[in-house]
Parts: sequence; C-alpha cells; structure tokens
Amino acid sequence: MKNKFYFLIGFFIIALSLNVQAQVTISGNRIFAFGETSDLDDIPNAIVELYQKEEIEMKVTDRFPARPNYEVRVSFGNIFGENLKLGGSFNYFSTGSKITYADYSGEINEILVFERKSFEIFLGQPIYSSGNRISVIGTISAGVNFSTVKLNSSLTLYDQSAEENTTFESQSWFSEPALEVQVRLFYGLFIAGTGSVNLNISSQLKNDSGNGLFNSNGKEIQMNTSGPRFKIGLGYTF
Repeated sequence: MKNKFYFLIGFFIIALSLNVQAQVTISGNRIFAFGETSDLDDIPNAIVELYQKEEIEMKVTDRFPARPNYEVRVSFGNIFGENLKLGGSFNYFSTGSKITYADYSGEINEILVFERKSFEIFLGQPIYSSGNRISVIGTISAGVNFSTVKLNSSLTLYDQSAEENTTFESQSWFSEPALEVQVRLFYGLFIAGTGSVNLNISSQLKNDSGNGLFNSNGKEIQMNTSGPRFKIGLGYTF
C-alpha cells in the first residue's frame, strides 16, 4: 500500500521541480459515481445467508446507500509546455450497512462501515477556449484506491453482551480519462463540471491474517470502482 502511495508522490514532486514558476489552481469537487457500491452489496447478502442456515432471520436495514465523493484538487499550469497542467487530488468516500435481528431474548447486530481514500496524479490539456470565459480541458489520471471495510458484530442475550471487530483492506490502481468544462465567474474563481470514466483494477478485501471476504456463492468479493462519474465544483486560479 505504502509503495504505491510513495511512487505517486515521488513522481508528482519530481515533475513539479522541473518548473517552480507554475500557475496554481485549487478546487473542490462533489463527485457522483454510478454503480460504485454494487460489489459491496454482496457482503450483507452473504451475512444474511450465513444466519439463515442457523434459522435466524436477519434483516438488512441499511444497504450501503450511494453517497457523493468529495475531492480536493491542486494543479499547476505550464509545467512541460504551454497550457499543459499537472496536478494531484485526494478523494474521500464513505457509506455503511446494518444487518439486525431482535426478539424477547436479545438482539444481534452486524454493522459494516466502508471507507475509501484515493490519491491520483493527472495531466490536463485545454482543447477549447472561448475567450477567458469558457474552456474545455481534457485530462488523464492514474491513482491508487485504499479501501477499508470495518465489520462490528455484537450480540446481546438477556443481560450478557459480546462484541467482535474485524477490518478488511484492499489497495488497487485506477486510471480515469475525463473532460472538464470550466466557466470563469470573476477574477480567478470558476465553476467546473467534469464527466469521466473510472477504470479500476479489481482487488480483494483481506484482513490482517490474509483472509478475504466471500459472497454466498463462495466467490471472492472484489473492490472495483469502474464506471461513469460526474463532478461539480468550485476552483480558484492564483
């Protein structure tokens, strides 16, 4: 995990050192991703089926609702040539699920919390400009996802209770071609909308012992963020 992160950071620093008089842009985006939690749905399904074998009818009350990603981007213009941009971004996403059962004797809860942190570097090139008002920028990026699923299992039986916590992690590479439209508002402030396609290499979630998560058919649960995305955000160019 650390090797992938350090590789991207190192590349970013070396590239910036080639031109220290770059134009700096900082932006924040809200990202709407489609189909991003489809792989996660296998986890509560598998848990429910395990309990059903013991004749315990667990119910899924929350099933990883789709939520926006949040992203902070920093880019530097005129790095390798006129108008060419080099940048980096940090992306955060979190969601969860709850499976529960209760009767007169007590209750069982299985709470899943999913978090993903992503770091990427990207190159951008303006492909259209209408004066200083509207511009279209094509970008290509490469990055790494750090995904975590925390499983908190709790059992309450009359006046006795017990808990167990397990963490599963995965790391994976991705690439994302994108097309961004920027509309200048005033001074250096702009609003931007971006359409992109995330291309992710799947990776399995594993705990510290190297054990993975499997669905009800015995197949490894793979994390994959591939799919279309749309971003909207504000930025400022210094």
